[in-house]
Amino acid sequence: MNLYVKHITNNRKMSALLNYKREGKGLPVVLIHGLFGDLNNLGVLARDLKQDFDVISIDLRNHGRSFHSDDHNYTLMAQDVVQLLESLDITSPIVIGHSMGGKVAMRLCDFEYPVSNSL
Repeated sequence: MNLYVKHITNNRKMSALLNYKREGKGLPVVLIHGLFGDLNNLGVLARDLKQDFDVISIDLRNHGRSFHSDDHNYTLMAQDVVQLLESLDITSPIVIGHSMGGKVAMRLCDFEYPVSNSL
């Protein structure tokens, strides 16, 4: 399991830690779980997709093995995802989100992050 640490500087410094699992090779596919879930929730999809794609399953903040914070909203969760994807040099991924993960996926568009036409 890979861990990601990046320091964010806004008005303050905080350490952001997103846990993720990366499997397979090919075009990147990002899987984002729903509320109270973790990266294993979409494991059935990941098992099939990893045969043909580079699958990145993510634990969002306050979920799974990622960091916990009092700050929790869709914008922050999307920023965390963008920072992780940028650190992994992933551009134009296919993004699949379930429930809350779907809302986070849609919020990625607010940052003009280059997601695939498949969201």
